[in-house]
Amino acid sequence: MVVRSVCRFALVALACSGVFAGCGGDDTVTDTGGDVPDIAGDQVEADAEPDAEPDAEPDADDAADGSCECTDDTDCDDGDPCNGVEQCAACACAPGIPEADGTVCNDGDACTTDDACAAGVCTGAARACDDGNPCTDDTCDAATGCGHENNTSACDDGDPCTDGEVCADGSCGGGTETDCDDGNPCTDDACDSAIGCTHADNTASCDDGSLCTTDDVCAAGVCAGTLAVTCDDGNPCTDDACDPATGGCTATNNTAPCDDGDECTAPDVCADGACTAGPTLPDWYADADGDTFGDRDGTPVCAATAPDGHVADHTDCCDANDDVFPGQTAWFIAQYTCVDGDAPSWDYNCNDTPDMRYTVAGGDCTRTGTSCVTTVGWVGAIIRTCGGSGSFVTACSSTCAPVSETRPQECH
Repeated sequence: MVVRSVCRFALVALACSGVFAGCGGDDTVTDTGGDVPDIAGDQVEADAEPDAEPDAEPDADDAADGSCECTDDTDCDDGDPCNGVEQCAACACAPGIPEADGTVCNDGDACTTDDACAAGVCTGAARACDDGNPCTDDTCDAATGCGHENNTSACDDGDPCTDGEVCADGSCGGGTETDCDDGNPCTDDACDSAIGCTHADNTASCDDGSLCTTDDVCAAGVCAGTLAVTCDDGNPCTDDACDPATGGCTATNNTAPCDDGDECTAPDVCADGACTAGPTLPDWYADADGDTFGDRDGTPVCAATAPDGHVADHTDCCDANDDVFPGQTAWFIAQYTCVDGDAPSWDYNCNDTPDMRYTVAGGDCTRTGTSCVTTVGWVGAIIRTCGGSGSFVTACSSTCAPVSETRPQECH
């Protein structure tokens, strides 16, 4: 019809707004009193009055020729419950109002769970299909959900006393008995389903494989016998042993510490099967009086370091008197007795000679012209012996007369 053609043109050019109120409705056109140009070149009559009630549904012919996107709301449904309810309006689909995030929905996928709207899309978490059974292959089908197909995989039935288990009909089983033999004749081997292999020590008779022992028996998990061959050669510088293969003795030289019998050599060490003396140790002498000089007549003690109360110097001629030692410079007016029974001695400096301090005789004053010469010494020609006393000139007076005193002879 002419009117339908005009309306279709108007839908394209003006979206049918305000031009034809009944576009896509009744085929009858009411004349409005004016001419409406026909696109095809014909004049058509316009209705004088619009239809009392416009047709809201698209014309079936419009839907058939593809000029409309939809004819009703069901044509606009995209299947997503989260982006609202789509509607058909004026031959076109209008979007719906999205649901709030978190709104429960169904995305139609059996492999998801806890479906909920998020940004207008229905989304769920992946469904957990693991049944915890190693003897099934777990899968998921979007239409049917989880699947569990039996397999024939190797598995572990949890019993440590079986090995090589295999899945069958969805269960783990079979296998062979675990070999718990540890190869030790001194243990009793068994298997406990709770802990696995056990090896309890026994006391069985056994053979340790050595010709050097007898009466072999198990103890603490080890086979051992009583030594039947004695191989000690009495030499600390050889390692003596019995050859388990032959039962014969062997002696191997070692380098062990040893004692050569001389207490003044150390450290002694074995070499070539004999004890070799070490370096000679130094001698140390008793220092009874603590003057750092040892008794020259004492017996030395050898040691690597000085024992308490001993020193290296041994030149003290009286180790009982700390005034007596080599190099003594002090003077004495009395003899000393070293120990009971010894003769008194003036030898304080251990040089074996009684040294006198005052050895000049003929002490006097002699005038020569106006000068007075003083001779300091004993009065007369006699030099007093150790401990003896006499007159001793010490100076001259202003008149050149001798000045003297009684003085004992000092010695060391």
